[in-house]
Amino acid sequence: MIYSLVWNKKNLEHIASHDVRPMGKGMKIPEFKTIEEMATFWDSHDITDFEDQLIEVREPIFEKMKSRIISFMLDSEQYDKLKKIADQKKLNTISLVNQWVTKQIEDESNQHLR
Repeated sequence: MIYSLVWNKKNLEHIASHDVRPMGKGMKIPEFKTIEEMATFWDSHDITDFEDQLIEVREPIFEKMKSRIISFMLDSEQYDKLKKIADQKKLNTISLVNQWVTKQIEDESNQHLR
């Protein structure tokens, strides 16, 4: 009965999603692609179960992306059109504008390299 409480389907799926494989005494700490993946894993695992695998790290593993804020004005009609497009794409307006600006910068940069 305890087996089914500890290793229910949800727990097994969670462990499988992190590519955790049994190793000697216990499980292996998975490789993480993002800090969010790491946080999700440690939210549901006890670090003391992995003490034999821990190493001291002096440099940051995940560094926060440096960014700058740019603001600009849109008249109401422009904003309404932007909002409608963003809603159709199921994005917020900031994400949509960010996508557009990123693509335009990439396109312009590529043109100058030709």
